[in-house]
Amino acid sequence: MICNTIPDLLIQQVLNYVMFFDSIALAALPQPLFVLRHRLESPGDLRGFIKMIGYPWIPAIFIIVYTLVNVSVMGQSPSSLIGFVLLSRDYLSTWIEKIDRLIV
Repeated sequence: MICNTIPDLLIQQVLNYVMFFDSIALAALPQPLFVLRHRLESPGDLRGFIKMIGYPWIPAIFIIVYTLVNVSVMGQSPSSLIGFVLLSRDYLSTWIEKIDRLIV
């Protein structure tokens, strides 16, 4: 569908922004599974806490697919790159604050 009118362009732009941020959130969602699974592999922990068919591959494919959706949206709407930069800046500042608290 070719967008010819201003409302169509605005709807397309809002849809791109929503897909962009949703794909970031959905790509980040399964990542704690890897961390939790790694922490539970020490002796004495509940080994069968996270059982999943195709464990390392299914979440990895999920993350890759949503990352590709994110790249696709950034390719279609370069203005979403501004949102990505702002989101990354906030994320990095949060990690820098955590590191500063650990050092002090």
